[in-house]
Amino acid sequence: MFKATHSLEKDRTKLCDFISSISFGALITPADQGLLIDHIPFLMTQGHMREGLGSERQDAIFLEMHLHKGNPHWRHLDGRESTFVIQGPHSYISPSFYPTKAETGRVVPTWSYMVAHIKGIARPQYEAAWLHKHLSSISDRFEEGYEEPWKIDDAPAAYIEGLKRGIIGVEFEVTEISAKFKLNQEKPWQDILGTIDGLAGGDEMSGKLAAELKHMKGDV
Repeated sequence: MFKATHSLEKDRTKLCDFISSISFGALITPADQGLLIDHIPFLMTQGHMREGLGSERQDAIFLEMHLHKGNPHWRHLDGRESTFVIQGPHSYISPSFYPTKAETGRVVPTWSYMVAHIKGIARPQYEAAWLHKHLSSISDRFEEGYEEPWKIDDAPAAYIEGLKRGIIGVEFEVTEISAKFKLNQEKPWQDILGTIDGLAGGDEMSGKLAAELKHMKGDV
């Protein structure tokens, strides 16, 4: 990924918040027959949140997920490096957003976006206890905010066990994160304000970008 200095994001807390807030991406793994690509929801955890990890791995980041056993992708994951691509909100940016358009005319359209490329080692998890805990945790994560959140124990145990026989757990240990938040943050102040106002008047995704840029610039 091309890395323009002004749009790189290296703050670990911001990166983890971004990855966790999306919790969905494309897992890309090289194989003999070419690239294997699947779009998968995941649960992000960190070393200090897990039991049994040594002190040297307390800062480790993990993405937990599962795949259908009929998907050949998981058979290529045992210790092989893969990449996870996380796409956040994105939007077209019109030159009409910028006050400098009327002053100089030296403006052109662009596209703003938030994206992360995550490299790591993905390994299948064969233990039934790991899979059950993962399914329970990821369901709890995505059920947050509902008036009556669904729990894995709400379904008959035999039904859940039958479904579990058809899937395989996968743990992706992160080795590198490259993130790019291209939000017009290098523009003159008046054009940043114009970008926020322009995006805020658009669709839901544009509104999310406006909120991110506003937060980045200190809630202007």
